[in-house]
Amino acid sequence: MINIKDCLQNHNIKTRKLTYLDNYVVIDSDENKFLLKIKDSDKKELFNYLEQIRYDYYLPLENSHNDYYELYPYYSDKINDKYTKAKELIYALALLHLKTTSYVDYNSVDFKEIYEELNNRIDNRMMYYLDLQDYLESVDFLSPAQFLLLKNFSNFYKILRIAKNRLENWFSIGNRNIREVLLIKNVGLDNFRVGDRSYFIDFKDSKKGFVIYDLISFYKREAINVDFPSLFNLYNSKYQLKIDELNLFYAVICIPEKVVFSKNNYQDTLNVKKIIDYVLLTLSFVSEENKEYEETDK
Repeated sequence: MINIKDCLQNHNIKTRKLTYLDNYVVIDSDENKFLLKIKDSDKKELFNYLEQIRYDYYLPLENSHNDYYELYPYYSDKINDKYTKAKELIYALALLHLKTTSYVDYNSVDFKEIYEELNNRIDNRMMYYLDLQDYLESVDFLSPAQFLLLKNFSNFYKILRIAKNRLENWFSIGNRNIREVLLIKNVGLDNFRVGDRSYFIDFKDSKKGFVIYDLISFYKREAINVDFPSLFNLYNSKYQLKIDELNLFYAVICIPEKVVFSKNNYQDTLNVKKIIDYVLLTLSFVSEENKEYEETDK
């Protein structure tokens, strides 16, 4: 736990307001704003690297000498429109990937392990929904959430077939250039600010990996909230994805979450609607980007 009182005294900060958010505390002082976070790892090496490559979309540490917390300057959002903010985020993300791209030895990547893990996930998800459909078709009186899901099972099967096809295409590509980048992994509008300074708040999960994983993180969290196709085009105009990267990206986003029912009909309906909206949105996006996959349903 952070001892906020000690922190304020140690840095001679006279506070007017404290705002407690999910993973940090915003401190309004008489002169400035600060971001106080629990220390999870040493960021010095990461921030030195970002400074070296002249990447500006991060907060430099104000103080990290304490063993328990990190103190940063804080800049508030000045844009309320989600799409405008998302455009700035995508630009910052593409720039990070562009500046941190490296190529790895093809033989050092276990493609079979990745393929088998995703293939099993697709098969398990297909069986889950087939079993769930069998069950719901035997129920005499369906809840609104169950009825809504029953009407949309065909779209779940359609998107899972696309996931399978895309995964097969990805795995079938032979020797290729493998790109890795610095991933943020926690990519969403709540982890980004646009104001006097634009920046990602949290780099605690950052690591090297396939470029598409940051896009997958953003897609799953924000695609329903913003015009993703235009943002995807913006990203590709800055950092062009290759066919194997696209195949893997489409395969992963086409695996829907499991619908799990509770005893709360209202929450169940909201949850089912959210997942169905995601499935329909993804089907539309994939079909627009890949006309040949419209033949999957024929």
